[in-house]
Amino acid sequence: MPLEHWRKLNLHECHNLQSFTLSVHPPMLRTLATARGSPYRQDVPLSTTCISILSHLPPTVRAFTLAICDEVAPAHIRNKKMGLEALDEALLSAERFPSLELVEVTLRQRYHPEASIHGCELAVREVMPKCDRKGILK
Repeated sequence: MPLEHWRKLNLHECHNLQSFTLSVHPPMLRTLATARGSPYRQDVPLSTTCISILSHLPPTVRAFTLAICDEVAPAHIRNKKMGLEALDEALLSAERFPSLELVEVTLRQRYHPEASIHGCELAVREVMPKCDRKGILK
């Protein structure tokens, strides 16, 4: 997704922003009917879009929440099209977010037969090991 779409948000003007929540519907989990008209591209990892948006946040951000809104199972979280490993790396960039104290991944989902809260939590910790080791992943 081109960066110019996110410039319209003027996030760089929020000089004292301390927390930011990004609610997303992962494109690879969408059906054709729900994806129609969506600005998301199927071949771009979710993390690429997230990192593009984060690049406009000020360094004052102390808490970042990624809210994944869809039916999600542990296998989806581990999927390379989700790309949470890259997000893990980007969030720990000391020069970009020196004040970051909390990274929260929430699942706002409908029922999925393979999903369990514990299984999804383990999958998030597996794909975001750097934030987990630092003790800021919730």
